[in-house]
Amino acid sequence: MKKIFSVKTLYRTIAFGQPTKIDKYYRENLDLIEERIVTLKARNFEEAISKGEKEAIKYASQTKYINPYGQKVKQEYIGSIDVFEPFKKLEANIEIFSTIFLSNKSITNAKLTNNMMGKVYKNERKLRRKFLNSEFSGKV
Repeated sequence: MKKIFSVKTLYRTIAFGQPTKIDKYYRENLDLIEERIVTLKARNFEEAISKGEKEAIKYASQTKYINPYGQKVKQEYIGSIDVFEPFKKLEANIEIFSTIFLSNKSITNAKLTNNMMGKVYKNERKLRRKFLNSEFSGKV
């Protein structure tokens, strides 16, 4: 049986090539970052990740154009994905959240991922124990 999952993905939009002309707002050192959450149907988390990555690649590939400075612009899925099963029932195949912000080009995709999705720690489940309610999780 398939369930609805929410899939969070990260994208970087870049302008490349020499600008034909610039104005006072042109900044060579900036990229555009998008955080996006969509819903999809899958049997389990692994399938949701697989489907989410395919959807993210397709979504990013649709962004290709020339900007006002004469540069090519493209969006790329940076390979960061998080999947969760919502508590409330949602429809499949809808975008439920998106935010876009500027970031310095020098910030790596790995650092963006850590900042936006949290660093993954070894034994993370056990490290989270101090935040659990002992009523439900028991005592150490």
